[in-house]
Amino acid sequence: RWAPSAAHWRILAETEAVLRGKGHALAAEARLELAHALAQARRTPAQREQFALALSRGFALQQRALESHGKGDLREAVRLLREALAVYKPVLGESHPVSAHALDNLGIALQDLGEHKAALAALRQALAARRADFGDNHPICARSLNSLAR
Repeated sequence: RWAPSAAHWRILAETEAVLRGKGHALAAEARLELAHALAQARRTPAQREQFALALSRGFALQQRALESHGKGDLREAVRLLREALAVYKPVLGESHPVSAHALDNLGIALQDLGEHKAALAALRQALAARRADFGDNHPICARSLNSLAR
């Protein structure tokens, strides 16, 4: 299942790079999907299950964190986001787009809590991961820059 998917993403990534340029957002996203498909193809079924469980648990923690943030319980939001990152790190690594998203959310929660130094570190790490994955011109990098500017 994953080898044909990787072949598809390889063709798309090469096509987008030729047609739009390597730095274009769609070319970057195709490269990222190719990397994901190749990584999944290398994983054993048990590793793929672990990957899926980590994503599911991390997403649930992030959702709870957003709810806590919305209710004004910033300390709980920060705790949940740190827990989500702890779930993601061994499976996805710190620079994966999902981890970067959680870092961005953590930075915003820390800003709102008044912990500006910690917020800045999280937001810079999120931006660096996104730039590495997508390049400077991708809209997701603009989100990170906007978070830094708050």
